[in-house]
Amino acid sequence: MSESTGRVKIQAAGARGYGKTVSDAMIETTYKGWRVLFNGDESLYGLMDDIINHRLQGHVSAELKNNQRSRVYLISFQGQKAVLKQPREKNTRKWIRFTTLYRRGEAFKAIQNLERLRGFGLEANQPFMAIEKRRMGMVVDSWLLYEFKAGKACDRTHYPSIVGQLKALHDRNLLHGDAHLENFLMTDKGIITIDANLKRPIFGAASKYYELLYLRHSAPGIEKYFRIPPNSPSYRLARIYSKIYWSWRASKKRRRQKRNRNLRILIIRLSSIGDIILTTPVLQALKSEYPDAEIHFLVMDTYQDAISGSAEIDRLIVFPKEKYRGFRGIYRFSRSLAGTRYDLIVDLHAKIRSRLISLFVGGRVLRYKKRRLWKSILVPLGLTRYHVDDTIVASYFKPLEKIRVFPSEEPLTFHFSPADLERVLPYRDAVVMAPGAANRTKQWPAENFAALGGLLKEPVLLIGGKQDRETCRQISERIGGSCTNLAGRLSLKESGALISLSKFVVSNDSAAFHMARSTGQKVFVIFGPTDPGMFTYDDKAVLIYAGTPCSPCSLHGDRVCPQGHFDCMHLLTPEIVYRAIQRATGQLPPAEPVAYEGS
Repeated sequence: MSESTGRVKIQAAGARGYGKTVSDAMIETTYKGWRVLFNGDESLYGLMDDIINHRLQGHVSAELKNNQRSRVYLISFQGQKAVLKQPREKNTRKWIRFTTLYRRGEAFKAIQNLERLRGFGLEANQPFMAIEKRRMGMVVDSWLLYEFKAGKACDRTHYPSIVGQLKALHDRNLLHGDAHLENFLMTDKGIITIDANLKRPIFGAASKYYELLYLRHSAPGIEKYFRIPPNSPSYRLARIYSKIYWSWRASKKRRRQKRNRNLRILIIRLSSIGDIILTTPVLQALKSEYPDAEIHFLVMDTYQDAISGSAEIDRLIVFPKEKYRGFRGIYRFSRSLAGTRYDLIVDLHAKIRSRLISLFVGGRVLRYKKRRLWKSILVPLGLTRYHVDDTIVASYFKPLEKIRVFPSEEPLTFHFSPADLERVLPYRDAVVMAPGAANRTKQWPAENFAALGGLLKEPVLLIGGKQDRETCRQISERIGGSCTNLAGRLSLKESGALISLSKFVVSNDSAAFHMARSTGQKVFVIFGPTDPGMFTYDDKAVLIYAGTPCSPCSLHGDRVCPQGHFDCMHLLTPEIVYRAIQRATGQLPPAEPVAYEGS
């Protein structure tokens, strides 16, 4: 492979000239600073790139699991289904990270365990790859890829086979390491073992008996298949340890529930509309993990409609920007909150104003990290392109991993009242267009919106703020009688209600895009100079992006194109967007969409 791929060659016999042979089937090497254990298939390097650059949207067929322990995707790989897993809990716990200074990370161990199971002649998934990132010698992120096997969850009828699988491992003087009913799967070839953490039994027979007893908690009644001599000293020792362990677990759970009962949390996200809406999955996950917690949300007065009405918020605190200006103003406002005594402050804004408020209010602070400093310096100077490290929602969740709150499948939410809905009912079932955006280069040209409106031959509604009135007026005049200009005439809540009643939405990278996602409405979002990797997409959120060589070139958009040609928007003609709409609405056969491909 060429030098541009970043492969590091380590001479070793039998490794096809690179890497070192770990087993007959697996090779260990490094790639772009990540350690890799894989089967030598060079087509995996494309997937490695997408993992490293957080570009997995194009691979994922379904999300199988997403909780505090792991994130698991079903993907297509080489014409077959495969499972891509991130062992999230093992990547984030500090004491586990420390142990990786002297041993392999979780992903590497999982792949090698699958190899060992297959080597024993047991049914197991075929491993393809493990990839891990180390910082200061410790694993901080890792992924593994293995074969997907279709099957069904095991039940009582499968107990004898499960016990047989465990005893087969015990006969080889090995423990499964995580003997839970969910870690066995019934397939057309019989019971297979998944998610095994193979290890040696330190206490001999007692360790094996304890593993069987551990299995009882997920498989009630399975003990009748154990055939353990009840008077065995090893069995008695295993039972004593099992009672101690589960009593400790129950006590720990009670202590946690008691500690979290009166928890008071302050969330800070002052602006803007889209970024505030993107905090709603965080609110839902926090309320799910800490149902008795009291959650307060601090937002700037101008943007309070973006979050007001949320069921997860117990108190909405409004920051009047004009009233509390400057350092003294921020201090006076913060001291008015200090008496509330927050147990936790979650700063999802991470700018000077929110940092000062966090400092003056006092309490433990978890703060999300914005882009890396070098990107903030080099991108505005035009010295590099801007690719995000992760989606905004995933970045919001990062600091919350310290309190065991992880990304969930909860959707975005935006709340409006029945009265808001009633006021826009006369406009239902129309195409909504939102031509505005915070900065000029994020706006698809007005003449293109007008041409698209003519191609659609549908009633078109234009929405936006007061600053968008003139642009929307020009578009409306070009489209003609089938277009209604509502820019500046609707509140934010009414705009959200209107979007929920629309046929579909066409938007730039703006608040309308997030409102459409939060109401479950189909939206076609047009990206130009900014990175589409900030968000996720599905059949309801369709990305339209030219992917020009110079894009993404901006953090938030600019007044003018740095290159002077504005190709990232001009190359997306009305005809291209119209065809994307036709395909997504079933008017044309499926084809490769105009979408982000990365670099």
